[in-house]
This record gives sequence, structure tokens and C-alpha cells, in this order.
Amino acid sequence: MPSLTQLLEMTTVPVFIEVKVADAGKAVAALLRELPAGSPAAASTVISFHADALAEIRRTTDAAVSYLVGQVDEQAITAAQELGAAGIGPSIAGLSLRAAEAVHEAGLAVNPWTVNTTARLDVALACGSDTITTDDPAWLQRELDVRLG
Repeated sequence: MPSLTQLLEMTTVPVFIEVKVADAGKAVAALLRELPAGSPAAASTVISFHADALAEIRRTTDAAVSYLVGQVDEQAITAAQELGAAGIGPSIAGLSLRAAEAVHEAGLAVNPWTVNTTARLDVALACGSDTITTDDPAWLQRELDVRLG
């Protein structure tokens, strides 16, 4: 498995980078600042449950951030807006059509996690998800190809 530095050097597309430990925000920000402006990795999005880590990313880089939450509520939307986040990543188990509409009305993207079953994919699509997090990208692509033709 490549390190984050190796991944950012080799990727040909923007990626979602999850900061799982709040203190890692500074290190991730430093890696992002070192990227050449035109590299695909420079357009990546940092995701985290840790608002402090996302605030560090926003303070010190131009990278997009998305705030991870268990469930969308008014407080989560407000926190995401205060962070200058591009989106919110709710648990697919905590996502509803009303919640997705509120996120979109706030000008934020919806990126549910973790969509690994057809039932969860049904929910993600019905809610108008902008992106989808899965543990099995090949399965998800096949499902989307069949559904969206």
C-alpha cells in the first residue's frame, strides 16, 4: 500500500483524503502545499470527522474539505459552512431525502459513506448524492453503469 505522499505523486485523478486523527491535519496540509499546482492531486478533497483538522487544512491550503458526520442536522450544516467546506459526508444510515435537501439548500455537496449494498446505493441515488464513498469502487461502477446506462 502506498504512503499518502506516494499516492499523491502517482494519482491521475483528485482523491478524497481522510484525516482520521485531528493532529494529522497539519501534516496533510504540508503535503498538499508541496503539490505542483497542475497536479491532479492538488484538486483533492480532505474529509474528516475532526473540524479542527479541516480548519487547519482550510487555513493553510486551497484544498477543498468535506465534514464527515453520523447524521445531518442543523449543527452539522452550520459547522460545515463555518469551515468553508464544499460538502458534508453523512453515514448512509443517517441520510434521508430531507437531510440531503437541506445540505444542498446550504450550497454543500452530499457524499454519503459507506455505500456497499444495493439498498444503500438506492438511498444514495434517491437523495441526489453528489459523490459516493464505497469500499468496492468496481462494484459501485458496475451498479452505476447498469442503473444510469
